[in-house]
Amino acid sequence: ADAIVSGCLLAQAGAVNALYARVATQPQACCILTGGAAARFADLLQMPLRKEDTLVLQGLAIAARALPPGSAMG
Repeated sequence: ADAIVSGCLLAQAGAVNALYARVATQPQACCILTGGAAARFADLLQMPLRKEDTLVLQGLAIAARALPPGSAMG
């Protein structure tokens, strides 16, 4: 099981590294990590990183503030 997890993480890291290479010349290019595996995943990446533990909650808060008062999402 550890080999499968390691292989999946390495494959994903390779894909992210390859995609980042396409935007690396852009000013302030950075990879934003979120989620439970972010800490394990960060060590496999070769680029500037920013960890945002509550990214989804931040996005939901922004969406909620954009709604008219008394309206419901969805």
